[in-house]
Amino acid sequence: MGVPFLLVISFLLHIVSLAAIYFLFKQLTAKQEKNKQLPEDFLELMDTYLEEIRFENDKLKQHLEKHTPRTLPQKRKYSRNSVRKANERAFNGCHCRFEPGKRSNGNVH
Repeated sequence: MGVPFLLVISFLLHIVSLAAIYFLFKQLTAKQEKNKQLPEDFLELMDTYLEEIRFENDKLKQHLEKHTPRTLPQKRKYSRNSVRKANERAFNGCHCRFEPGKRSNGNVH
């Protein structure tokens, strides 16, 4: 009576363990399918995001074209005399002098 009882217990444990393995295998394959779907969803989301950015850029471009002047303002031209006076004010009190046209040998004048 002891041996048949142990065989029945053994068969029951084998059936339970095989059922557990089967359910775990199904969960694993379901997760793998979900992981395969994830990159496709991510790419679709990024495509949508890029389309929105392009749309916003087009709106900005149209707004800027509408509200910016056609010609750019001219650059200010400075006379040599005004540049020389500005340099004198900036370097007033400095012991070095820069004289245009003269080469410096590294000595302080």
